Amino acid sequence: MFNIKMPLWLAYDHWTALRTAENVVARQMTHTLYPALEPGTQAYLTRVTEIMGGKSGELIARAHQNGRSPTIFGVEIGFNLPAFIIALAITAILVIGIQESARFNAVIVTIKVAVVLFVIALGFKYVNVGNWGHGWSSFAPNGFSGIGAGAAYIFFAYIGFDAVSTTAQEAKNPQRDLPIGIITSLIVCTVLYILVAECSPAWCPGPT
Repeated sequence: MFNIKMPLWLAYDHWTALRTAENVVARQMTHTLYPALEPGTQAYLTRVTEIMGGKSGELIARAHQNGRSPTIFGVEIGFNLPAFIIALAITAILVIGIQESARFNAVIVTIKVAVVLFVIALGFKYVNVGNWGHGWSSFAPNGFSGIGAGAAYIFFAYIGFDAVSTTAQEAKNPQRDLPIGIITSLIVCTVLYILVAECSPAWCPGPT
């Protein structure tokens, strides 16, 4: 967005930066070894996974070269600078006062919800209902086990709604305001999750 180029060792911790570099190199090697494969296809991603799993000497060497991580006493280091700056900014806002942090939180939440709504609205243009399948086997190819695995992932997205209760001392009427805040946020997020979950399979077909 801002055309800022940052080395991997300044954007991630060391091991995450190394895995990211390995993924980039694996994609380059896949493109060289299998030029007929279209990037993004299942066959292409399978080859990328195989190359990353092989941990060849060329892959490791090129990943370290691309990462360009500095070393201290012979040990490569990484420093997540964006996360550090964000943590400092949030800390500063909290130090300034609860009123400013509440406004900041409202702005961040507005931006996040706007991004989700933008993705949903833009995605409706590319919805192909045929990708939903024509029966239970095609709609849920992994059956209830796949649905359960997906539910397990989204379960953690619901953790945190109780954090609203920590602001009880800031509410004018906690007995009325807190239940409204928790239930309303829960309903809004559930509706957004359902819309994204319904649209995502319609954007691209699942595995066959």
